[in-house]
Amino acid sequence: MDTTQAPLLLLGVSLLVGLLESAIFVFNLQRLVDAWRQDRLTIPRGQVAALLTPFLTAAIAIAIFLGGCLQAVGLPPVASYRISTAIVLVGTGFLWRLLNRYLRPLVR
Repeated sequence: MDTTQAPLLLLGVSLLVGLLESAIFVFNLQRLVDAWRQDRLTIPRGQVAALLTPFLTAAIAIAIFLGGCLQAVGLPPVASYRISTAIVLVGTGFLWRLLNRYLRPLVR
């Protein structure tokens, strides 16, 4: 196997996993907000914590996909995955803090 070539199978699988886990995350979040909207009761903290698994899985898959894309345009593998990990950590950290800020009034 040529090590200079981007791992195309890994790109495809990580893209698929990232999209599926993102869809699961959005579905669970929508279900949580809809349940709150109907009852206007606070959401148990455990239900919000259940959002973390698809969120982190999607973040990892996106980091792998982005690293593979950077590798495909010519960056060395180690550098491409370090850059993608840094980008995903900053982005997901910002998104999770924003989500916590909006869900805090709904959670007991």
